[in-house]
Amino acid sequence: MNQDVHLSYSQISTYLTCPLRYKFQYVEQIPPAFTSAPLAFGSAIHEAVAAFYQTYLEGDFLTPDQMLDVYRDVWRQKEDIRFFNGDDEISLLMKAEQLLGVFHESFEPSTTVLGVEEFFAVEMDHLPPFQGYIDLIERSLAGQVSVVDLKTATKKPSKGNIQSNLQLTAYSLGASGLGFDPEDLNLRLDVLVKTVCRQRKWESEMGIFRGELVTLR
Repeated sequence: MNQDVHLSYSQISTYLTCPLRYKFQYVEQIPPAFTSAPLAFGSAIHEAVAAFYQTYLEGDFLTPDQMLDVYRDVWRQKEDIRFFNGDDEISLLMKAEQLLGVFHESFEPSTTVLGVEEFFAVEMDHLPPFQGYIDLIERSLAGQVSVVDLKTATKKPSKGNIQSNLQLTAYSLGASGLGFDPEDLNLRLDVLVKTVCRQRKWESEMGIFRGELVTLR
C-alpha cells in the first residue's frame, strides 16, 4: 500500500459534509479558488495559540504581543483571501489582538502541557492508517489528563454540538495510539468566541466523553 495513503478527520468530515467537495479536494486535488477570511483567521489564531503552548512546554512564555506576531506571520502566508460580513485585514487583526489577550489572561499556569500538535497514527483493520494531530494534551494540577480541540467561532457551541463533535472522537482514537487510555481522558472543546471578545471573556466548554466512541473497526 502507498505509504502516503491514510485516513484523517478532515477527509472523513469533508466527505460526510459534501462528497463532491471531497472529490475535488482529495481525489482530483483541485486547489481552492480563494481562501476565506474566517478560515485564514482561524488558522492564524490556532498557530498563535499552538506557539504559546509549545514555548510553554519548552520552559518559555510568549507575551500577547509575541502571539500576535505569530498571527501576523501566518496571515501573511495566506493567498487570495476573500473577506465577508464587512471584515477586512485590519478589523480581523484587532479581533485577533483581543482574542489572544483574552486567552493569555485566562491561561492556568498550574497546567502541565504534555504535547502540542501531537502526531498520531493508528493502524486500522482493512483500511489505511488513521492519522492526525491533536491540538493539545495537558494535565491539571489534580492529575486529570485532557485532550483538547481548539476552535474559533462566532458563538458558543451548544451541548449537542459538543457531544456530537467528531474531532473529539478522532482525538480519542488518536490518544489511544499514543498510549493513553481513552476511558481515563477528558475530551475538551475550547472555543475562542469572536463576538464576545470585547467583553474580555474566554469561552471554554468541557465535556467528559466516555464510552460510545467510534472505534472504526
